[in-house]
Amino acid sequence: MAVEYGPKNVRVNCIAPAAILTTMLRQSNPENSSNFDEKDFLYRRTPLRRYGTPEEIARIALFLASDDSSYLNGTIIAADGGITINGDLSPALVPQSNL
Repeated sequence: MAVEYGPKNVRVNCIAPAAILTTMLRQSNPENSSNFDEKDFLYRRTPLRRYGTPEEIARIALFLASDDSSYLNGTIIAADGGITINGDLSPALVPQSNL
């Protein structure tokens, strides 16, 4: 779409959020479910060591809708606190006692 509509001055970009603290996230990860240690996972996987907020994603959307992003087209913004750059997810899923 970015290629097709770019010449018509329509920019197409994508926000790829992960680990955003929402009601849906809270409901999908009840504290008493399995042995998954959510705080440990965040600490080891997310360089920012926290969840993102809906407001932070909204600010990215506002930026993309503004003239400040006028030269961005066909871009995917990974709004994930650095999870993507942190590499392979599988070591983070191994309990620390097994490392």
